[in-house]
Amino acid sequence: MSTLTVEQVLAHPIVAALDPNRRAYVGVRWLSPRLNPWAGKGIRLGIAVTFLDGLPHIKAVAAYGMLMDEFRHGRLANISTLVVPSSGNTADAVARLAPAFGIRQVKLFMSSDVPATKRNLIAAIASSRVISPEAGSNVEAAACEEARLPGHYLLDQYGHAGNVAIHESCTGPRLLEAAGGRIDVVAIGMGSSGTVTGVARHLKVVS
Repeated sequence: MSTLTVEQVLAHPIVAALDPNRRAYVGVRWLSPRLNPWAGKGIRLGIAVTFLDGLPHIKAVAAYGMLMDEFRHGRLANISTLVVPSSGNTADAVARLAPAFGIRQVKLFMSSDVPATKRNLIAAIASSRVISPEAGSNVEAAACEEARLPGHYLLDQYGHAGNVAIHESCTGPRLLEAAGGRIDVVAIGMGSSGTVTGVARHLKVVS
């Protein structure tokens, strides 16, 4: 059973590096009038950049939020292995952060059509083991089955409250600040839906 405290986790070097609460990781780059088709109507069009201030990618935010949520609720106390279905960036971030939470191994279930280069880079992380089910297999189902093993725990980004919560408390405020305090319309690509849901919740509260 892990005896780690929240203070010890937060003091870990990799957590200090990837903690979104300590990073100004969102910026907005405004398009010039030449590239903005609505400039003549007084509409500014910007593009958000979400990997500034040392953060490698936006999925590092989700991974931190999910792991911290699990840790604070005591669900990682007797867990030695995390099982994570992912196409890449979430797997990368979880594998890097997991040791700080007392997790010895992360089994990353990735589709066989994920480029070998990406799979090999993630497999090089000391705590990770990349598993690619046969082509046509259901990656999520295989991960769920693996998570039944003793000491294993499924970290599923698609239905995780911690994913949404960290984007509501961190990404939303940072995006609004980077945009100068006003956003009329925001368009966000959907993957696990954590970013779009969390940002939308924040903007609805402050608008």
